Amino acid sequence: MINSKIKVIIVLSLIITGLAALSFLFSAAENYFVRETRAENGVEIEENEGQSLYSIQDSSSFWKDRLSDQEYEILVKAGTEPPFINEYHEHEEQGIYISSAYQQVLFSSEDKFISDSGWPSFTDVIDQGAVVTRPDTSLARERTEVLSSRGGEHLGHVFTDGPEPTGLRYCINSEALTFLKNAYFASGCFWCPDALYGGLEGVYFTAVGYTGGAKEEPSYRNLGNHAEALRISYNPEKITYKELLEVYWENHEPKNAITAGQYRSEIFAADEKQATAARDFMAQKREDSEGELNLSVSQLDEFHEAEDYHQKYYLTQDQKLGQYREKLLARGENLTYSRLLTKLNAYSRGYLSEEDMLTELNNSYLRPEVPELIEKIKEAVENN
Repeated sequence: MINSKIKVIIVLSLIITGLAALSFLFSAAENYFVRETRAENGVEIEENEGQSLYSIQDSSSFWKDRLSDQEYEILVKAGTEPPFINEYHEHEEQGIYISSAYQQVLFSSEDKFISDSGWPSFTDVIDQGAVVTRPDTSLARERTEVLSSRGGEHLGHVFTDGPEPTGLRYCINSEALTFLKNAYFASGCFWCPDALYGGLEGVYFTAVGYTGGAKEEPSYRNLGNHAEALRISYNPEKITYKELLEVYWENHEPKNAITAGQYRSEIFAADEKQATAARDFMAQKREDSEGELNLSVSQLDEFHEAEDYHQKYYLTQDQKLGQYREKLLARGENLTYSRLLTKLNAYSRGYLSEEDMLTELNNSYLRPEVPELIEKIKEAVENN
C-alpha cells in the first residue's frame, strides 16, 4: 500500500504539472490572439503630441535578420513567452534593461521585483517617455499593452496591482529585454576614457559625470570633493567586469596615480560583487608588481551626469561628424544613452577603426528610420 504522504506528494505533483501545462497553453493562445488582433487593427499608435509612433512592423524585414526568432515573435508579432522559464523572471543583478531591437533604455534593477506572474516585473520605467501604452482587447479582458516609444516594440503589459510606491506592475517579456551592467571608473579627465571604453565591443553606452564626494548637486564649476568619473553600461555576455578592469589598469599608471581631488584615480563599485572583484584584481596586481599601488576601491554612492557639453566631447570637436551629434539622437534618446553616438565618439578619438565604425553604422537600429542620415555619416567616415 502506498502511504498517505506519498499519495499527497503524487497528487500535488500532478496539480503542479497541470498548472504549468495550462499556463503554457494560455501563453500560446495569447500569442495567437494578440497577433491576430494586432494584424487586424494595425499598429499605428498616437503619442500624446499627436505624432504617429514609428512602428517596428514597418521595417519587419530589416529586423527579421537581426533578431532571434523568439525576439522577433515578441517584439514584432506581439507574442508572449512562457512564464517562469524565461531569462529575467528571477534575475536580481544590478543594472539596466534596454529593448532588444532599438536598444532603448527602459527599466532599472532598482525598480524590479519578483512577482507571481512568472514574467519580469517592474514598478516603474527609468523615463516616463520611454514607453507608450494602448488598450489591448485581444483576450476576454481588456489589458494595457506596453510598447517602446522609439520603435513600437511590443514589450508586455502594465497592471495596477503592483507594490508601492507606484502601485504598477510592468509585466515584461524577457525576450524583449537586454540586460546591461554598469561600471564606474575615475582616472583623470573623463573625456578620453569616455571615448576609450566606448570603443570596446560589448560596451553599449558611456556617460561622464561626478561621484565620490559629498556635494549633492555638483557641476563642473562647483564640484566639491567629487571626482570626474565615467559610467560604462556593458553587456556582461560580451565583455566582463574583469576585462574592463584590465583596460582600466593598462591605460594609466597605477603606481603614480593621483589619489585625491577632481582628477584622482578610483574604482567605484556598484555592488558588493563588483567591490570583491575589484579588490581581488588589485590585490593580484599589487602582488605581481611587488609594490604599492595608488588605487582605491570605494562603494558607489550616487553618480551625477555631467553637463551635455562634456558628453561625447571628441565627437563634438570632430569637424565632419560633430554636426550630426544631436541629429542622430533617436526618439526618446539622449547623449548618455545612445549607442551610435558612443561608437562615433570612440571613432573620432581614434579608438574605433573605420571598418568597425562602418559595421556599427550598417547594423544601426536607426537605419530603418533615417537611412539618408546614416548614408551621410558613412560617407563622412569613409572620407575622413
